[in-house]
Amino acid sequence: MAEPSFIPKSLPQRLAQAREPLGTFLFLGVLVFVISLLALGGLFFYERLLSSQITDLVKSLERLKADFDADSINELARVSESIQTAQEVLFSHRRVSNVFMLLESSTLPEVRFSKFSFDAASNQLTLAAEAKSYTALAHQTEIFKKSSGVSKTSLSSFSLTPAGGVDYEVDLTFNPALVLAR
Repeated sequence: MAEPSFIPKSLPQRLAQAREPLGTFLFLGVLVFVISLLALGGLFFYERLLSSQITDLVKSLERLKADFDADSINELARVSESIQTAQEVLFSHRRVSNVFMLLESSTLPEVRFSKFSFDAASNQLTLAAEAKSYTALAHQTEIFKKSSGVSKTSLSSFSLTPAGGVDYEVDLTFNPALVLAR
């Protein structure tokens, strides 16, 4: 009988073949799977973080809402409305003092005014005036025309005075910026 041997005489073919390394597609598949699992875990924790932040913000908003008193809010709204009304009144208020300052600064010594009529709706001033001469009248008219506060100047009702002067009426229309308080 033949002696039994524990060492094989030939290698089985299965064992003789070298193992192939993992395939590229298998490696990429496993890599994508691992990355997907990591992304899923990250998104899960991010969602938890956002939920806790939303909860904290809602609680904070509720505390702020509780701090505000409805009576205080109504009072603030009433005061705001009063301030807006006061601003409207102030901005539509006419400052005739600016007209007087303009007349004071631009009137020649040879000219005097005797009647004053101001129409606030049209920003128009009618003055009865007396100039010592036609030259003074012409100079005064030029000063009014060059003034930035006057938009229109017109003269009428000319007559000679016994002293040799000129009586006339002058109509001045002012720019709204001159008479409105701003």
